[in-house]
Amino acid sequence: MPHPHPPPIPHYHCPIEQGAKDLPSWPALVTTQREYTYEELHQIIQTKARCLLEDFHLIPYQILHIEQTQSVESLFFLLAAWRHNITVYLSSKYTPTCRAPITPHLKISEPSQISPLQPHLPLWPHCSLILATSGSTGRAKMVVFTRDNLLQSIKSSLASLHFIPQDRWYVPLPFHHIGGLSSVLRAWVGQGTLTIHPQDPLVTHMSQVPTHLYRAWPLLARLKCLLVGGSSTQHLHLPPFYPLIHSYGLTEMTGLVAYTDQTTQLLPHRKLCIYRGEIFVQGSSLFNGYWSDHTVTLPLVDLPLQEGLWFATRDLGSFQQGHLIIHGRKDSQFTCGGNNIVPELIEQALFNIPTVLEAVVI
Repeated sequence: MPHPHPPPIPHYHCPIEQGAKDLPSWPALVTTQREYTYEELHQIIQTKARCLLEDFHLIPYQILHIEQTQSVESLFFLLAAWRHNITVYLSSKYTPTCRAPITPHLKISEPSQISPLQPHLPLWPHCSLILATSGSTGRAKMVVFTRDNLLQSIKSSLASLHFIPQDRWYVPLPFHHIGGLSSVLRAWVGQGTLTIHPQDPLVTHMSQVPTHLYRAWPLLARLKCLLVGGSSTQHLHLPPFYPLIHSYGLTEMTGLVAYTDQTTQLLPHRKLCIYRGEIFVQGSSLFNGYWSDHTVTLPLVDLPLQEGLWFATRDLGSFQQGHLIIHGRKDSQFTCGGNNIVPELIEQALFNIPTVLEAVVI
């Protein structure tokens, strides 16, 4: 619920500010045009932060809607807002229609379009970030995160993905989705380099979806983690030297829940169980709730023989020989002849036919 009298403002430890202290001359960001050191990026974000306060007159716990495409400007404004505890709703013009639209205090969109400030709207002290789900099974939902959700998710994944300071993470994924944004934050919280340059030869980590892997990626000598998620890769024939790591995650868990190298491993501070074929999760990275009619609600359930409350992912899965296998979405299954049919399982069977390159069951 909105708070007319918000609590005291906690200090935010910005990863770029910390990087400017520890590694000021190290590259924090590489684009196709130039490199930015941590010190340069820190100064840019400081300027953006002053702009939000002095020019746009935003105050802590107001909502800033940043609607931009794959632009580093959106990242600059995001970190600038967080330095002053301003909540950010991050989207693009392609974000699907949501069940409960958000009215922000201020909206910035490309090219440099700024909506009038609406200071009369309530404050939201328990929100740091709002993202929309993909809307693949209907209208998108607005997912609310706290700073603790984000930091717990990012920090606990760095060691599991073998990311160390001065490594370099290439992120071609959209920043307004949790997969892309999480990879951005990992690069900076881990005091490495974020690169959006597709020909960067120093890349050590990549975040991809299977459709990206159809392209012929150059052999990267330093690559040690190719993180892939979003759908199955069983039908892809990838070079054996790719350090492929399959991931399972969802927006509501702030991204990654588990990854598969030799076997499926849960990331720290996360739990997963399967009940009647459906995957349930819990943990400190679980989101704060769904935005609905100016309230935030967190739908959790109690499961037999399990401790605590769990979030139902609507994903169907099973464990097979130590691997988490995703069969499909509960929302997409249908009944035929008294049997529950999962379209994704039929697709996987079709992919096993050597002459089949693509298959879609509708």
